[in-house]
Amino acid sequence: MADATVGAGNGKAKKTALVTGASAGLGLELAQLFAQDGHDVVLVARREAELEALAAKLTAERGVTAHVIPEDLSSAAAPERL
Repeated sequence: MADATVGAGNGKAKKTALVTGASAGLGLELAQLFAQDGHDVVLVARREAELEALAAKLTAERGVTAHVIPEDLSSAAAPERL
């Protein structure tokens, strides 16, 4: 998981959190905590349907931008695809 600052276009910095394993367990909890703190999130896990549902929930409830990347990070080629 990484935390990066990107320009928000209004002079203020907007933080974005990359959360792996975001479809369940600790990854899911971390994604919710980051969104609660106002961070946009990039959600990565194998289960796309769960990621899409979480992204919709975080956007609706927290007003953050949530990007979904369905990816199996155990694959050797995963870093290149990300």
